[in-house]
Amino acid sequence: MVIEKSALPPERISNRYADVPAKLVVEVDTEIEYGDALPTETYIHRKTQQTLDFGTERVVWIFTATQKMMVAARGQDWVICGWDKSVELIDGIQLNMMNFLAEAGVMLDRPEEA
Repeated sequence: MVIEKSALPPERISNRYADVPAKLVVEVDTEIEYGDALPTETYIHRKTQQTLDFGTERVVWIFTATQKMMVAARGQDWVICGWDKSVELIDGIQLNMMNFLAEAGVMLDRPEEA
């Protein structure tokens, strides 16, 4: 998560959840199991909406199994796209997962279509 420095000065930092909204939250679903199943679409949507309702400006989910990203910004339609597309994180900073991984020397197979 990215939080404005002025909103969270050092004396307010603790080992508890921040009580100020972030500008950006990035969630990565690495296929970790939650109980008996992977997180459901309902869980992801609910968590995203709660984060936006708290005041966060933008939430980006990176899904590893499908190589997709979901971008949710307050007051805008949510967008789902492939890793080969560039998405804005904050303040004009773009992320293209395929380019990022390729530059790091990580080559991935494309996910199989269901």
